[in-house]
Amino acid sequence: MGGAISPTGGTESPDNIGTWSSDDAGMNRAIEEARRHVQVFERELAAPQAGRRYSVKKAFPTADGMEHMWLVDVKVVGGGFEGVLDNDPRDAPDAVIGRTYMVKRDEISDWLITDDQERIWGGYTIRAHLATLPEAERRAGEAHLQPLPE
Repeated sequence: MGGAISPTGGTESPDNIGTWSSDDAGMNRAIEEARRHVQVFERELAAPQAGRRYSVKKAFPTADGMEHMWLVDVKVVGGGFEGVLDNDPRDAPDAVIGRTYMVKRDEISDWLITDDQERIWGGYTIRAHLATLPEAERRAGEAHLQPLPE
């Protein structure tokens, strides 16, 4: 199972794509937490702050699973979110970078708020990915993370 880790660059591969197994317990917990706290994202998106970018992660089907990628320029639409695909897919034939897609609220893989100082709110899958990195890379990534909602 593939997944885009971050729309802001950082600790990912040069093509901004990471991979993990569909039975990866850490990533599955991260997805569950993102969904459990999606109301925080919706509240922030309802009153956007200047300099902040709002993104959600959507799963796209591949021949052998799913590829999770970021939608940017997100807005709330009936029952979910709509945004522009920010990754060039590896294995998802129906996904096209720059095209607008919709994802249902209960189907997001993650949500993310970033600002012009490279601070990150949300980013549950990013946090799970960082835990797998060597200490120096992990610490560099964690320096951008802001507290998660309680």
